[in-house]
Amino acid sequence: MIGGGRCALGVQGVVDRLDDRFRLLTTSQRDMPPRQRTLTEVIGWSWDLLTEADRRVLARLAVFSDGCTPEAAGQVCRTDLDALARLVDRSLVVTDDSGASPRYRLLESVAAFCLERLDDADDVRAQHAAYYTDLAERAGPELRGADQQEWLARLDAETANLRSALAHGGGLAWPTP
Repeated sequence: MIGGGRCALGVQGVVDRLDDRFRLLTTSQRDMPPRQRTLTEVIGWSWDLLTEADRRVLARLAVFSDGCTPEAAGQVCRTDLDALARLVDRSLVVTDDSGASPRYRLLESVAAFCLERLDDADDVRAQHAAYYTDLAERAGPELRGADQQEWLARLDAETANLRSALAHGGGLAWPTP
């Protein structure tokens, strides 16, 4: 059990089970509601409260690595800011406002849960690859101009997504300075 101030697994037991977050955070406490006994059930309970359209957006957001901009979410997930705001309000999506543009990201456990429920994974990954291919192509000429610093920062923020697009066969080519 994790929680309640004590851990029946001990430190080594927790370490041994870290590779499976959904199995690790399981409790056998009978006095807890079923929706709170495992991490999967906690996330699933929140998932079940969403509309079908919001579930589709949340599942599609799981293809992003290390978050995305509103523009990327709009194009890849075929959504708008209202849907993203609803998911943020439900604490399923986290907003990071520390950079030049806000970024939306999923916690790893939420992303893993959502990827298992992504019905149109090939199409969404193709949209993801197309978006980041376009970004890389637009960045090329900008890396030699007055906006070089801005574009370098943008590419740096998108490194994980650019690599993911490459890994999933996006035909993406890194821009050369």
